[in-house]
Amino acid sequence: MEFPVKSTREFRKKQTNIVSKYPEVLVHHEVGINTFQQRLNRRYLYDIPSKIGSPTEETINIDKKDLAIIEVLKKNSRTSTTEIARQVKLPTSTVANRIKELKENGVIMGFSVQMDISKFDYHSFKAFIKMSNFSEEIDKKIKMFCEQNPNVVYFLSSVGRWDYEVDIDAESHEQYRKILRQFKNLMGKDVAEVETLEIFSSYRFTY
Repeated sequence: MEFPVKSTREFRKKQTNIVSKYPEVLVHHEVGINTFQQRLNRRYLYDIPSKIGSPTEETINIDKKDLAIIEVLKKNSRTSTTEIARQVKLPTSTVANRIKELKENGVIMGFSVQMDISKFDYHSFKAFIKMSNFSEEIDKKIKMFCEQNPNVVYFLSSVGRWDYEVDIDAESHEQYRKILRQFKNLMGKDVAEVETLEIFSSYRFTY
């Protein structure tokens, strides 16, 4: 489960609300602070390159009109500019310009669709990765591996129990294990631990 917060106090409040609501389900839970995350194209289905960017400390100021546009796009990223303009009560040209600026500023990094890959006999896995060593070169190697492997569909770096999370779509468990072996062979002793979670269902939500 992921959710954005502006402060540790706000996080603590949300965490308390969630855990207190489901005490018998969330007996044990771990916390991680996402420092960067990016979805990659499903290149095993279509040949469109993906590049992983870099985290930035730059803060972009957005106003209520930008937030209103983002709220519409969160529900359906394929909503036309005309329809967004109707919903947020702004001229179509204004909406188009604001979306363009949000993309240029990196607030909107891309648009994606949620797919049920089991419908075409694929499995979805998440690899939680703990590193024993850190450097810019190691970070670049991990990103390059993800960019070059067409089955990697999501990259995340964080502060917490795990340093990286990598989502991988694979035709079989054996293919996933092969990709994981390739990663471990590339990174060698810099990898301290890898834990795997198979994802059977995922849900879209708004906050």
